[in-house]
Amino acid sequence: MEQQRLCSDCFLLVNQKQANAHENLVERNHIHNDTVYICNNCHNLIRLTNVPHKWSILNYHDADNQDCESA
Repeated sequence: MEQQRLCSDCFLLVNQKQANAHENLVERNHIHNDTVYICNNCHNLIRLTNVPHKWSILNYHDADNQDCESA
C-alpha cells in the first residue's frame, strides 16, 4: 500500500524534531520501546523510538505486523 503524503507538521517533526509544533498527534499504541501516533491531518503513522530517541514514519505494512505481534 502506498504511503500518503506528509502534512507540514509531520514533515517538521520527522526531519527537524520539532515535536512542540505538532498538535494533531494522537497516541495509537505503545509497543516495547516505541510509541505509535496517528496524525489527524494526514493520517500517517508516526513512531517515537525511546532508545535512541527519534521520530520516524511507520508504513502501513509495518503497522499491521506490529498489531499482530502485540495481540
